[in-house]
Amino acid sequence: MITRNKVNCHVSSVTLKGQTGAGICISINGTPVEEKFTPYGKTPTSHQVSFMGCTETCERLERYSGMGEISIFIYHKATLDSLDCEVIKHGMALTAVLQLDHLAESVPVCLTNGDKKDPLMVRALSLAKQGALTPFETDQRFPVSNDYYKREVAAEVRRRCTLRWQSRKDARQARELWPNVDEYRSSLLYKSKRSEIGVLLGMYTGHNHYNRHGFLLGETVSPTCRLCSLDEEMALHILGQCPALSGPCYKFLGSELLDEEQLQVETPRH
Repeated sequence: MITRNKVNCHVSSVTLKGQTGAGICISINGTPVEEKFTPYGKTPTSHQVSFMGCTETCERLERYSGMGEISIFIYHKATLDSLDCEVIKHGMALTAVLQLDHLAESVPVCLTNGDKKDPLMVRALSLAKQGALTPFETDQRFPVSNDYYKREVAAEVRRRCTLRWQSRKDARQARELWPNVDEYRSSLLYKSKRSEIGVLLGMYTGHNHYNRHGFLLGETVSPTCRLCSLDEEMALHILGQCPALSGPCYKFLGSELLDEEQLQVETPRH
């Protein structure tokens, strides 16, 4: 009786810290015999990297074609669906399909979605992460995706707007409390009630009814805080430096007293 070996290959791709990578784990009868991770840089999408991983997988599996049926397990179902589609829409998917067809000429090939809890798939994902964290000097191996252009343009617009904002000579207090362009914080402000927006803008700009602003306008006798009498009553003091408000400050901000740098920390995402 002839015993046929069971050749499996688990393929995964990942985007980590803006960088992409692919991982391949080839096993025979459940025992890993070959592992490979490949860095692909920041240009490609995870989808593109998954196609490239499949292409490289087929090239590596050529040497195992005489050992028995080959099963290829793909981490991302979207990649599998694209490869199994009647109309191939992606150039990289077409390349992968052609490599799969070439491999299938010499050995039966089964393509399926991998179980994410399978230890071999977990290993392939770990290799993909290792690839993503490995420096990659050139990003010219892929056609640049529209998503990549959008990310790069958005990052550049954000950088230029922040630089322009920080170089202003006016709005000192607003720049201290809101030093960088922050779309998330802006969206929260936009969604606030009209009465809340007025209070928040007053806090950020310094144009409010606190004693310091009133003293500068000649409307109050003293700029001192009416709650603690220890410092000037202004937004920065009220937000995180007034001992009389340490209880609410701890409740809502997680600390009894906050310095200016702590108040500049990006708004938490709830």
